[in-house]
Amino acid sequence: MSIKYPAMKNNRSGLGRLSSLGVSEPWQAPFYLPVSWLDYTSVIDSLDNLTLDWHGVFVGILTCDPDIRFRGVPRAVCRMRLKDSTFVGFTMFGDIRNLNLYKGKEVAVSGLLERFGEVFWINKATLVPQEWIGKLCPCYKGKPKVISADTVRTNILSLLDRNIESAAAFLYEKVLDNVTDTSTYIHPFESVEALLWEAHRPATLDSGKHAHDILDRAAAKYVARSLNETFSHQVCSPSLTLSKECLIQATKKRSKAIPFSLTSEQKEAVSEIIGDLSDKTMHRLLLGDVGSGKTAVYALTAAAVVDNDGRVIVLLPNKTLARQIHKEFETWWPDLRPQIILGDTASISDTRIIIGTTAVLSRPLPQADYVIVDEQHKFSRKQREQLVGDGIHLLEASATCIPRSQALLRYGAIAVSQLRECHVDKDIKTRVFEHEERVALFQGVKEAYHRGEKILVIYPRRGSTNEESESPTLKSAEDGFAQWNRLFPDMVALAHGGQDDKANNNAVQSLISGDKRILVSTTVVEVGITIPGLRYAVVVHAERFGLTSLHQIRGRLCRDGGVGHFCLYLPTTPGENSLERLKVLESSANGFDVAEKDMLQRGFGDLSANSDQQTGSGESFLPGRPVSMYYLDKEIQCFASIKQ
Repeated sequence: MSIKYPAMKNNRSGLGRLSSLGVSEPWQAPFYLPVSWLDYTSVIDSLDNLTLDWHGVFVGILTCDPDIRFRGVPRAVCRMRLKDSTFVGFTMFGDIRNLNLYKGKEVAVSGLLERFGEVFWINKATLVPQEWIGKLCPCYKGKPKVISADTVRTNILSLLDRNIESAAAFLYEKVLDNVTDTSTYIHPFESVEALLWEAHRPATLDSGKHAHDILDRAAAKYVARSLNETFSHQVCSPSLTLSKECLIQATKKRSKAIPFSLTSEQKEAVSEIIGDLSDKTMHRLLLGDVGSGKTAVYALTAAAVVDNDGRVIVLLPNKTLARQIHKEFETWWPDLRPQIILGDTASISDTRIIIGTTAVLSRPLPQADYVIVDEQHKFSRKQREQLVGDGIHLLEASATCIPRSQALLRYGAIAVSQLRECHVDKDIKTRVFEHEERVALFQGVKEAYHRGEKILVIYPRRGSTNEESESPTLKSAEDGFAQWNRLFPDMVALAHGGQDDKANNNAVQSLISGDKRILVSTTVVEVGITIPGLRYAVVVHAERFGLTSLHQIRGRLCRDGGVGHFCLYLPTTPGENSLERLKVLESSANGFDVAEKDMLQRGFGDLSANSDQQTGSGESFLPGRPVSMYYLDKEIQCFASIKQ
């Protein structure tokens, strides 16, 4: 079958703001599914034999002009007469002057019928457009300040008739081509075209939900096929041949300089990495919670590669962490002469191991044989792989990997070494504080201060001017610093991206030394930085942070063991989804669980081999709709059984 969905360039398809929702071509419009339907099928023009608390669409004639009131919440009180001459009242909230309501006009009002004394009343009343009376009205998700839900509905429905056939052709060729009996797959619908119509304009709610269920299953099949291609991706031979025996000998020799004994998990991870390095071109993820010793593992393997005439690049997300890792390499193995490359590094020495930030991406460096990317979630796929050509080994390390990597791990498309043990015993208590609990939160901070503990306070932005002007109530680190300094004079330091590197280092060092007791900061301290004795952290506007970032901030606590407190403060009332997301941290202490739940909540991006999309639902053909993990698990199992 020839598919009728020609590619359009430069958004010439006339979709307008629908493109902001992931609908880039007209043939994709039928795949932007409604999230629900308004049930306007029960039409009532008489109260004969009707019980109270009945929900439906009441049709009648307005008996007077609406009584419009603007004191308090704007609203209009209306009264209408039904066909049986029963009078029913209702209130509509908001400014209704543009709705053209007047005495004698016929209206349809959806709501719940109640009775107050002798008066019948429609509670939660909304006007029903004439074209939707007696039907199910689809509700689509819009985008705040971009395109409203009503506009989405108008535009999507206008595109269905001339694009259903092309969308059906896509399903036949890309998803259902290997389905033996298509009629069974789409039952009870007669065709894929009928299925797509029912997904938008169903005859019944059950029929619409069933159509969505079939499309969810098809989307999972489509994603599973992409993942299977990733499984089958052929890896070329390594650019440098490494002997497993030589690597083992090198790690044994180099481990003597590390000032602590490796755990059994660390030894196993080193062994797994060496096995890959000596066998094939490696792409492995080293997944370990904060404090589990990832650095020692990848540092040992890096030193072993250098000892066997290889070149290594270690890519890190910020200068502070790069300096910290460079110092550890230099302290453990000064003979390796590791060089650090930051934005202001003038020259590059002749060395076989380079440690740096993204500054290394713009420097003319010798080709590496082994690339290590620490805190992979801080880099895009293109950044992570810019240093990795054919035959170059890649090790990515993270405490909470990005959702895309988590999905690839779940389905075995990436090899993983896990570190679950920490070198110290620690117990970090995490709690979400809403605005009305701020007194209890501050009391806890004061008690921690008087116990002599160090305190970290994180804000989502650095200053209050020329930044995020759309949210003037959003608190900043500079504002917070002024407030905390008034409460604890001369004991507060400030760090954020607007300050120079030296000022931020001095701020962190003042907390480490004890000269200051509170550090107010943005996420410049999120990754990797060790502050001995830090036991208390508060994140202000926690809803503005991702789970990965929050878990990384939590990882600054109790690096030397003990009990810590991680407080997530919400100065404003959060949305239901935001609160549910933050509650994950209350119930999940390790990064692996956090990453798994983050993936389930945010989606896992595009799983195909060349994708750079790391989160969201764009990996399927259903824009904006998360892929069903239930169906995806089943489809992956199906592919696995076929391979066997």
